[in-house]
Amino acid sequence: MKESVISKSERIFTAKWLQVPVLVLWAEWFTILTLIDLPAAAFAQAPCPGIHVKILDINNSTGTVACALFNSSVGFPTEYLRSATNIMVIKIRKSQARCDFVEIPAGTYALAVVHD
Repeated sequence: MKESVISKSERIFTAKWLQVPVLVLWAEWFTILTLIDLPAAAFAQAPCPGIHVKILDINNSTGTVACALFNSSVGFPTEYLRSATNIMVIKIRKSQARCDFVEIPAGTYALAVVHD
């Protein structure tokens, strides 16, 4: 059986030849994956963390507070039962109430608060 003899310079060339394409391949994949994800990151709208309203110094602690959220001027503020997109009724505690509207789309809103 005949053994082939590889010189030191051939081994270095072979080793360098194997390393360069791997590095180039990694760089190409990194660039491609970054560019694929870039439009989603650039145009994605941040989720709305919600609207949190704290009503302070209510004249008395009897009754409830109704918070009505509107996404347009239609019906604001008097027709809240018909036109509001979200309504919540909260019991007053220690002359305070808090309305938390979560999981709503980002946008511009108006809020009406009624003490009953």
